[in-house]
Amino acid sequence: MLKLVIYCIVSQFVVVLLSYNLIMQLAIKYLVASQLAMFVFALICFAVDPGAFRNNAPLSYYGTMAKTIFPYATGILLTAFLLFRGAQHLHGKKVRAVRFSVQWLAILLVAALATPYTVFFWAHSAVTNLMMFLVIGASGYILIKIDHRLINIALALAMVCMFTLITLSADWWDIVHVAGPAELAASLLFIGLLYNTLKDIKEETI
Repeated sequence: MLKLVIYCIVSQFVVVLLSYNLIMQLAIKYLVASQLAMFVFALICFAVDPGAFRNNAPLSYYGTMAKTIFPYATGILLTAFLLFRGAQHLHGKKVRAVRFSVQWLAILLVAALATPYTVFFWAHSAVTNLMMFLVIGASGYILIKIDHRLINIALALAMVCMFTLITLSADWWDIVHVAGPAELAASLLFIGLLYNTLKDIKEETI
């Protein structure tokens, strides 16, 4: 009888551990899929209007042109949906702040889409700057509280460099001209940081 009880307890423990891992893997899949969606639809926009991408146009430029508004809006909405779904699978105390950040990042992406800079310039600028500070803050939290391995530090620093290039590509600086590519790179680096951190966390995900 005692052996049976022990067996039941151990088997339940194993099931719980497996469920932790499955939930984390699902969260990671959603986060990775979000970047694939953004990248694919950015490539579609680039194919439709390659000149803009080469001439320092930010990604949000494609949301202001009739010929690219549909793929751009589809990509942004799909990316936001996948980010939000991924965040919903992060429930542990250790990743609570990360969940909050990713959920708000998804919301701000939709807000950026709803405020094209040709019509609502200051609102769009405020939203995109909030996204930048949110991502930098979430990355700092990850490095301080969760995982400060060298590769994560390198990813975070590279991401900050991309944000710097984005800022220096703005019209009022006009020092470099890489706004669109730097935005894509910053997004990929942030998701890379999340992936590298979350893939090793099991017990904190439900």
